[in-house]
Amino acid sequence: MASNSTKEIKRHQRSIGNTQKITRAMEMVSAVKMRKSQSVALAARPYSQTALAILQRLAHLYEQDYETQDILRDNLFFRKKESGAVLLILIAPERGLVGGLNSTLFAYVKKRAEHLQQNNTPIFGISVGAKARPIFSKLNIEVQHEFSNNKDWVSPEDIRPITEMITERYKTEDIQSVIAFYTEFFSTLKQSPSQRTLLPIQIQSIEDIIESIAPTEGKWSQEETNTDATTDPDYIFEPDIKTMVDEIVPFLLEITTYHIFLEAQASEHSARMVAMRNASQNASRILDELTLSYNKARQRAITQEISEVSSGAEALSF
Repeated sequence: MASNSTKEIKRHQRSIGNTQKITRAMEMVSAVKMRKSQSVALAARPYSQTALAILQRLAHLYEQDYETQDILRDNLFFRKKESGAVLLILIAPERGLVGGLNSTLFAYVKKRAEHLQQNNTPIFGISVGAKARPIFSKLNIEVQHEFSNNKDWVSPEDIRPITEMITERYKTEDIQSVIAFYTEFFSTLKQSPSQRTLLPIQIQSIEDIIESIAPTEGKWSQEETNTDATTDPDYIFEPDIKTMVDEIVPFLLEITTYHIFLEAQASEHSARMVAMRNASQNASRILDELTLSYNKARQRAITQEISEVSSGAEALSF
């Protein structure tokens, strides 16, 4: 009986030990990807910040300068639509094992999608990553486009088909806004779901994105970010502001989307590394408990064997 018990414990120990080797390997791989994705996101932040500051300046001109308002009012990307469908872009991991990241993102999207559905607003989805479609399916949102998110580090060229599709649909269809849902990166231990309105262009949305480039928490919080476009010098647009806006706004939209993708990927790799670290620590704890159980079972077996030998020797002495 005791022999069977110790054999079962040893079998369980081997199983947990093998699982721990896998989780440790995945933790190390995720750590490398996390550091790389964080450095890529950090390196892109000054570029994104400068590009978005130009977009922010244009948005301020639209609200403050009457002459510029007349010029920008004709630009579709600045124009606010009173009706139409809402296009939701959901950037989710391609794989699992990221702790509670996917469930937290689902709860966040659900709350905001239900608000739109209560207002009878048509909603269409664009899923990025294998885990995005199931979220839309649970919310009964039709997925019209689907993109993979299987690269460890994206480039502007990778997300260009998405931004081109967004701008084309916004120009040709009855769509009042384009909203991106993703997980924003703060630190290795903290990632939070977030949303950004990509179209139409809004000052507050731009300011939020610029502020998120240098977060208030974590390792990168020491970086200074100036979001006050009103202090910038007046720009001189050549050949004219209308031509410049038509050319630069789609490009700046691509930069905005690229920054969001970098944040989402840094969050995914960080969450996976932490999840695998926790799994490895839990495996160590279980192994310690199994070792203690094995020693107790073995001690009982030895005690029983000694008792049996003593009883046998005593019986033979009569």
